[in-house]
Order: sequence, then C-alpha cells, then structure tokens
Amino acid sequence: LRGKSVYEMPENVVEVHELYLDDLDWCRRRKRKSRMTKKEYQALRSLMPKSYILVPGYGAQGGKGADLVHFFNEDGLGAVVNSSRGIIAAYKQEQYEKFGGDHFADASRAAVCDMIADIGGALERAK
Repeated sequence: LRGKSVYEMPENVVEVHELYLDDLDWCRRRKRKSRMTKKEYQALRSLMPKSYILVPGYGAQGGKGADLVHFFNEDGLGAVVNSSRGIIAAYKQEQYEKFGGDHFADASRAAVCDMIADIGGALERAK
C-alpha cells in the first residue's frame, strides 16, 4: 500500500483513477467500445502487478487465448477471463451443436475444456 494503512486504500483507488483512467477519457470510451487496448491493459497491469484483472471479450465476442496473454502476470496468474455467452450457449455454436439443447451442460463443459486448453496453450507459447 506504499506506506499507507488499509483504511487509506480508497485514496489509492482515486489516485489511480486520476492518474490513469481520466487520461483515457473513460466515460466516452465506455460508450464507444467495451474493450480496452492491449497497451491500456499493460499499463494497468504495471500499476497493479498483483491485482486480478477481469478480462472480457473471450469466446462469443471473438477473443482467443493468444489475444489475452498480456493480461496475465509473468507467473500466468492475475486474470479472470469471462466467457458467459460462449459457455452458457455453447450448444448453439457449430462446433458443439452435436450436443443439442437437451445436453447443453455437456456442450458447456466441452467449451470450458477448450477454453482452458486455448488460454493455457497461448500462455505456454508466450513464455
């Protein structure tokens, strides 16, 4: 906490916002697009090297494992990858349609296994 007490943490959050997010013109950005750029996430990672970062855009939104490697720490941790539609509605995707709607859970499980392999493989290749 850079020499500050836990109760002073909100001040640090405000400081990060003022130093970084205001420069990004955050409000206008959110209206224009939902994803930050690789450079912007790398800057956040450098400001918060031990924080977990929520990573949207994987799966149904078009993101692949190779697109996400810069969100993770050097140890391969530090990112929570979201893929709600890609998992919940996996049975609607061509590669999982063989499961059908009655077996949507099996399609979701297969999609999660594929996601883990995709991201894990991308992290290995990035080393």
